[in-house]
Amino acid sequence: MIEKCLCLLCCITLVLCGSAWARETPDTGDKSYTLFAGGDTMLGRRFPAMVYEKGPTWPLAALLPLISGADVAMINLECVLSSRGTFWNKDEEDPFYFRAPPVMADVLTRAGFDVVMTANNHAMDYGPEALLEEHEILDAVGIAAPGSGANREEAAAPRYVKVGDLVLAFIGLTTYNRPIAAQVDRPGVQWAEDNARILKVLQDSVAEARRHADLVIFSPHWGGNWTEQPGAGRVALAHAIIDLGVDGILGHSAHQLHGIEVYKNRPIVYDMGNFLWDVAHWQKRGQVSAAFLLDFDRSGFKRLSIYPIKLLVDRTVPAEGHDLRQVETTMINLTRKLDPEVTFQHTDRGLVLALHPGPGHARRHELPKKLYEAGHQRPLPASIRLRRGNAVYDAVPDWVKTGKPIRLSHGVEFLGARLPEAVRDGSGFAADIFLRVGGPLHGGWYGVIKGVRRDGRDRFVWPHPIANGGWTPEIWRKGEIGDDVVLVRPPLVKGGTYRLFWRLEKGSGAAAAVSANYPNGYIPLGEIWIGSLGMPKGPSGVAWSGRLDTDQTILKKLNITRAFILWFVHWGGAIVIVVSVVLYFVYRRRSMKAD
Repeated sequence: MIEKCLCLLCCITLVLCGSAWARETPDTGDKSYTLFAGGDTMLGRRFPAMVYEKGPTWPLAALLPLISGADVAMINLECVLSSRGTFWNKDEEDPFYFRAPPVMADVLTRAGFDVVMTANNHAMDYGPEALLEEHEILDAVGIAAPGSGANREEAAAPRYVKVGDLVLAFIGLTTYNRPIAAQVDRPGVQWAEDNARILKVLQDSVAEARRHADLVIFSPHWGGNWTEQPGAGRVALAHAIIDLGVDGILGHSAHQLHGIEVYKNRPIVYDMGNFLWDVAHWQKRGQVSAAFLLDFDRSGFKRLSIYPIKLLVDRTVPAEGHDLRQVETTMINLTRKLDPEVTFQHTDRGLVLALHPGPGHARRHELPKKLYEAGHQRPLPASIRLRRGNAVYDAVPDWVKTGKPIRLSHGVEFLGARLPEAVRDGSGFAADIFLRVGGPLHGGWYGVIKGVRRDGRDRFVWPHPIANGGWTPEIWRKGEIGDDVVLVRPPLVKGGTYRLFWRLEKGSGAAAAVSANYPNGYIPLGEIWIGSLGMPKGPSGVAWSGRLDTDQTILKKLNITRAFILWFVHWGGAIVIVVSVVLYFVYRRRSMKAD
């Protein structure tokens, strides 16, 4: 009996010891996974109307096998996903504001994205309220959103995603626009500008990530738009960030591709370019870009594949023919300037770079408190999906300049508008146009604001999606009152008083909502003074009220603009020179006679 007990005790001891050994023995790390990465992605403006018409898979349908085929997928979401908030002063003269309605989360979930970077210059376009709603939306559908948060600590915190038996940490940061930075007690993005400050704020984030993750990915929004290559300062910064303990850097911001460098066997993609954007036709370099697929295991990234893509106005597709070759040539040439040692292999669909990470970093100590799981996106809850947004009103606000409603065709009524009195030349201005609608309109309807100078010699036109895509005609309900709220960015025009008009157009101006009194559809909104002297910088109605004070009113009445000053200086200077020359010769003539 005693022998049986001893045998049983030995067996239990062996089992317990074996279990303990199994927990403490590190994983061999032979499992390999793939990370899909895309660059600048904007879901506002024209995209909501397209998605309402064609469905949430339409914009990325051609790339779905590549995205959903990866084990984990990320992009830089360069807009705010929200129905709330108002224009936030970003300390820019004529900023762009991008906001997409909550239902656009379907585009992300249906494509299979697990991570969207939110540290960029558009995350706070509509202020703290909108940013917090974006986090609510993304968290509800199971998507991690690194780089911003309810305060500075949250914005800096890594977000963790479980991929098979590994944990990835994602960290975001932007170098743009100090006013959007998160504060101790205010929502915003993780922001830092100079290299020393960037390294200081990242040191703690990377150290925390290393405790909880097997691999650490840093995805910054850095550098100016349309730049060709990173400068020497950014290259030095990237090296220092790798030295902190980052396994790879996937940058964005320039809206076009930059080269790739391999530093200490870690990949640095300085800029991934555009991924999904309703690009303007003149932005040729931004219309061709690339998607990236990175193979990795516990030791790090083992291979980087580059898939050329082409951006159309309503979707992104694989690049073909000349476009494919252009992207390949661009990436090879730009990379050669950064790292001559990098050698790409050609495939039918792009380029491949073999990486040799070597021994990995120390194994993570413990799992993080919050862990997203790759491939586990959830449908958008109905309570969020049904939100109409703050472009829809119960009644016309008292502060709107109103008159008798103007009945237009297609069941639309113009109820009134609100405009600033003035704007500095080179800056934008906010405008609100209130409508009562008769139901949904299909086929690409949008708003147009036109400005015509009083003398008729100068004008501008600003076409735009209704409420910048936040209240598209495709979802209008009968009797609904809404606000076509937009920031108008007039081109550089001569200063002076401009009469403003608004109309509702369909597809390239081929049709318009008209009335008997306005057969061309253009309804007068009022006037705005475009001036320069004594005018505050920044968009009126956002950075300042747009209301003229006494001195500015005098300048308006006298029509004193920058153009007038330049004209006066030009001709006044010429007159002074001519008069001086005449007086000189008169003086010499008199002097000669006196002699």
